[in-house]
Amino acid sequence: MVNPEYLCKQVHALKITWLKSQIQKLPKGTLRTKLVGDKQYQYIIVYPTPQINVNKRTEVSIRSDRGKQLLDLVNKRKSYEAELQSLESDWRNIYRIPIPDIPFVSDGNPQKGTLNYLAPTIQLNKAVFDSVVSQSNQYPNEKWNEFKGVNFRSIQERIIAEVIDSLGWDWKYEVSLKFGNTTLSCDFIVYIKEIDKVILIEFFGMMDNDSYRTKTYQKIMNYHNLGLTEDRSILYIYANSRESINPRMVAGKLNTLILNYV
Repeated sequence: MVNPEYLCKQVHALKITWLKSQIQKLPKGTLRTKLVGDKQYQYIIVYPTPQINVNKRTEVSIRSDRGKQLLDLVNKRKSYEAELQSLESDWRNIYRIPIPDIPFVSDGNPQKGTLNYLAPTIQLNKAVFDSVVSQSNQYPNEKWNEFKGVNFRSIQERIIAEVIDSLGWDWKYEVSLKFGNTTLSCDFIVYIKEIDKVILIEFFGMMDNDSYRTKTYQKIMNYHNLGLTEDRSILYIYANSRESINPRMVAGKLNTLILNYV
């Protein structure tokens, strides 16, 4: 479940609005079992859901491809409903005011902000996110800071991953991105489902080192030349050697980025 401590009020409301919009598109269903001869037969009852072309109460075997597909959708709805219930409960406990409804356009994206903002040279989207491989950095990882099966090079990067995960977003670590003739290795790529947006995160953890700082500015310039805008398409997080980072600071930067689109 999402950690409400890392959500500002507007992003908290956005998550609730997004979940409601998604739940409306998913079918209600019930898994049942009955005896057919001497064998048990499992099937799913799905109630009318025009969005997936189910226009009447339907019974489908979960062994069929259609049944498996419907079962996945029903389970997805149940997962979203549980997340919605938790977020609404957190909202009532924290704010004690009605939950504002954030308007969405027909494609499910917030009315403000699109991926074409400032006309970047490259587009980051869900297809790009799905295509890249986590931990594709060619350099050996000798420091073991594990979280969710991923070994991080520093505890600071693990903290960043924990915050992203606590906000309920998909992420991959140390990915190689090819933009035309340019290939860049990025610390994090993140898919934010509520705004259907993919962003990059770079952590620069040795800013007290002159040589490292020079390389950092060059990498930032490379991103800038590709049209990636700081605090909109990409986040930069800085620290000195052996300096810890505050998870709330990371969450704050992510919340601020989303507010640029809402």
